[in-house]
Amino acid sequence: MAGFECLEAEATQSGFAGLVGISQPSVSKRVKSGLLTPGDSYWHWLLDYVEELRRQAAGRNDQEGFQEARTEDMKATAAMKRLSLHEKAGNLIVKAEAHALLSNWASFAVREYSAAVSRMVADIESQCGVTVPPEVIEKHAATAIRRVGDYGRSPGISGVGGGGDLPAESEAGNG
Repeated sequence: MAGFECLEAEATQSGFAGLVGISQPSVSKRVKSGLLTPGDSYWHWLLDYVEELRRQAAGRNDQEGFQEARTEDMKATAAMKRLSLHEKAGNLIVKAEAHALLSNWASFAVREYSAAVSRMVADIESQCGVTVPPEVIEKHAATAIRRVGDYGRSPGISGVGGGGDLPAESEAGNG
């Protein structure tokens, strides 16, 4: 499958619908019927889908059914051309590369945030003659830094690192 490595990813219904230009419910119907197998790659789904279109085109004598199958085949061909164009233009990114970029960014951000918080605490303590309790640092800065680091290890996974509501005292800065 030279030149189409991006099709090796595990297919999603919405992603495949966008790729071939059909609705997600139409893809869901094909999954439920067994035509498309959950867990297969976009490439396998595309092969199965095109084969279904060919069978439909060959097996129907009525003009409407033939036209529908022909339209679907044209949509699949156009989707393949769009994919090829985006790949040649460099608009696609491999999932592993994206994960590495996010992970590296999160590591950098954690180092920078940690250093900035340490410098800020040291400045406050020296300029104001107070000691900032470690619990205060943990409550506000360390938790946020840890969430960035967690997200960098598992980007895009719901509930990891990002998202969620902040407590009202944190939002208002009353902590």
